[in-house]
Amino acid sequence: MSESAPEQLRRVLGIADGIGISVSSMAPTFTIGVGLGVTAAIVGPAMPGIWILAILPMLGIAAGLARLNVREANLGSVYHWAGVHLNPWLGFVSAWITVAGAVLLLSYTIQVTGQTTLQTLASAGALSDHVVSSVPAAVIIGAVWLAGLCFLAVRGVDLAARFQTVLIVVDVIAVIGICGLALLHGGGEPFSLAWFNPFAAGSIGAVVHGVVVTIYLYWGWDNSLRLNEESLRASSAGRAAIWSLTLILVVFLLAQVGFQRATTIGELVEHGAAGLTFVAGRVGGRPGELIAALALLVSVLAIAQAVVLAVSRQTLGMARDGVLGQVWGRIHPRWNTPAAGTVLIGVIATAICVASAALGSLSQIIAAFVTAIGMPICLYYAIAGLAVAAAFRRDSGNFGDRLVVWWLPIGSAVALFAMAVYLFVLNWITADGFAFTATNTRFQDVVALVVLIGGVPIALARRNSPYFHRLARTDG
Repeated sequence: MSESAPEQLRRVLGIADGIGISVSSMAPTFTIGVGLGVTAAIVGPAMPGIWILAILPMLGIAAGLARLNVREANLGSVYHWAGVHLNPWLGFVSAWITVAGAVLLLSYTIQVTGQTTLQTLASAGALSDHVVSSVPAAVIIGAVWLAGLCFLAVRGVDLAARFQTVLIVVDVIAVIGICGLALLHGGGEPFSLAWFNPFAAGSIGAVVHGVVVTIYLYWGWDNSLRLNEESLRASSAGRAAIWSLTLILVVFLLAQVGFQRATTIGELVEHGAAGLTFVAGRVGGRPGELIAALALLVSVLAIAQAVVLAVSRQTLGMARDGVLGQVWGRIHPRWNTPAAGTVLIGVIATAICVASAALGSLSQIIAAFVTAIGMPICLYYAIAGLAVAAAFRRDSGNFGDRLVVWWLPIGSAVALFAMAVYLFVLNWITADGFAFTATNTRFQDVVALVVLIGGVPIALARRNSPYFHRLARTDG
């Protein structure tokens, strides 16, 4: 590695920009339109309770990360903090989880983006409905969209962040409007307070599976932390992460209650990824379908843009430490952004999108990847919680301080680790055998292992990097 100091990024982002990035990463309309069908198939009408239960460990870790971010801002975020305060290998694993998981997410959002574009045109009467089901057309259109988003990310983080803010405002307004109409429309399940009881899901396995999937759907709230070296104030990124979680929970609960009031659980599961347009069509007719399709397209673009921004910064941090090739650390001479890494992310995601088309239908691929990525994402946040506790282990503070930087992160980490292991074992023992299909739970476990430890060969090849031989630790 060169001994010269790393090139500095421009500090241009405020707390509103951070909220836009983090909320966009959780993609309200996309998560509601696609994710609720997956969750409903697992836990039934107990979705609101599951989402409340799942956010508790996230908030416990978010509060601690916000404190740590003020003390040690670094665009590698958890990767850097885990490497310094726990172990470099754990730091690398945490980074690999986010990079591999995000690329897999991008791979299926390519087809979703293309299909949603076609669906929007069909709802507007510009295309016939049968064209919407064309997989090649969806992949090509989605790849073009991703190329444009990668260009925006290369052009400058401030421009991309402003675009994100516009997208998320449109996204939230549209989904709140649709869900509000669904609440008033009725015609589905009768409202019940039992919806808010997560243990009404029916079994411990269903509760754990539902929470793991929901944590995956929450994933992205910490993306503002990866832009902390481009934030105007040290506290902005951490505060944005906490506010993002709070906002997204309100939106998700409104959506879940609204959907269940306007449709039955069976209908929601049956329509899967088309759940949002189905509900919008029921409460608003053809205009409702068009608005929902547009909102879903905006949301998919928002999540793809947010993921590209966050992962390109993650890989830049890893390249700085020599655990990835120098190409990932190349900064554009004019725009001061990680241009080469951004382009590589788009190319790899597109290749995976094409290769995964044979695994099953788009809905099956999404359901499989949500479960498979959810398990290592739980471990990623567990590592984050332990890193916070280790960073502040020598701090003497009052009970409130210790609660935020010690007890809550450790308790959250233990719970997340236990749920990930439980679901992995449950998936393996309930399958009759292994098959390369999206619906095979052992295949989902293998994908989870790739996301968790697939980068180990890379780490072993670069084990002489200074990152893996750090003796100094940042003490509180």
